[in-house]
Amino acid sequence: MRIYISLILLLLLSTFQLVAQSDEINISAAFSTFIDLKIVGNANVDWIISTISNYENGFAPSKNLVTFQVSSSNNFSVAMSMTPMSDGNGNEVDLRNIAVRLFVPEARAVEEGVRWDFAPGDYYSKGSSGGWRKSAMWTPTSSDKTILLPGSHGNAGGYVENEFLLALGLGTKTAVDNL
Repeated sequence: MRIYISLILLLLLSTFQLVAQSDEINISAAFSTFIDLKIVGNANVDWIISTISNYENGFAPSKNLVTFQVSSSNNFSVAMSMTPMSDGNGNEVDLRNIAVRLFVPEARAVEEGVRWDFAPGDYYSKGSSGGWRKSAMWTPTSSDKTILLPGSHGNAGGYVENEFLLALGLGTKTAVDNL
């Protein structure tokens, strides 16, 4: 009888082990990509040329700053284009009279080349000014022009890591130099 019970127990234990070894756990995950660009400050830039001085001296960026943030699960580039501005009577401002520059807080300047890179500009060198790291400048065109690229470690991340200030200048070299 003992042998009979021992054989039954041995048979049951081996059956349980086989069942435990043959169970499977299936895990699936879906990863979706996202990118969001949001304007967080001064979404509209208005240039009202109402005096000869406005026309001759241009507009420095004091009121022409746009703050934007990017949140992305993938590396990203930022490109911009512009349509010529018109006075409604068929007179257009040539896009070569406009300058664009990107800024980031100096404290995050170490991220340049690591998390992101400023694209080469049309003129002027990049540097620092008043606690901000500034890119080279670009003259906008009617086709897309890349102004920000992912760095060697990639720039995917949240809004805090990817906050930029876009400065726009109109007019003379003096106004553009003040960007």
